[in-house]
Amino acid sequence: MLKLDHVHVHYGRVQVLRGVSLEIPDGSVVALLGANGAGKSTMLKAISGILRPSRGTIIFDGEDISRLDSSAIVRRGVIHCPEGRQVFPGLTVRENLLLGSYVRGNPRVQFDRVIDIFEALGPRLGQLAGTLSGGEQQMLAIGRALMGEPRLLLLDEPSLGLAPLIVEYIFKVISKFHEHDISVLLVEQNATLALEFADWAYALSHGQIRFSQAADELRDSDLVRSAYLG
Repeated sequence: MLKLDHVHVHYGRVQVLRGVSLEIPDGSVVALLGANGAGKSTMLKAISGILRPSRGTIIFDGEDISRLDSSAIVRRGVIHCPEGRQVFPGLTVRENLLLGSYVRGNPRVQFDRVIDIFEALGPRLGQLAGTLSGGEQQMLAIGRALMGEPRLLLLDEPSLGLAPLIVEYIFKVISKFHEHDISVLLVEQNATLALEFADWAYALSHGQIRFSQAADELRDSDLVRSAYLG
């Protein structure tokens, strides 16, 4: 479904990604592991069109999307759920969700689906998003992404700052996305958790892929430790 071929990304003169290549098969959950500053969020921004590669290509469903703007990429079904939730605090839960279908998606169909997945949001539809708990805001952020009917969902640190029970619930939801034909590229600091739910994993270090392997083979491997400790 998605293929990155020798992708380079710069912030000004600073190079962050250095010839990154990876593939995401249709219907899979692929984890992207690595320490802070490895370039994981930069990769998601390049895929979603927030940043533009300086070299290399990003192919989605057979089409080169490297030079498309973000709205065009969203229309093709690539939806980015950013780190830190990034909900609109002054808008209600309902309004936040509906904004997720502004460019793509059927709001009537997707709205009921999202509330069915995240039942805790149902009684809070009229509540301002900024007054929700951290866990509820994360549910809202993922729900807003689902409103766009993603074919590929880019999830950046969905467990960040959340209580263990909330994290467990959210990852159970993620594990069922394949039933809805949603592929996932998951950036997650908790490698153990990510590998439990992923099919395949890549490790990024200093802007380069250090290794890739089936997730179940990596769970007890020293390779994961080396990816974080260098």
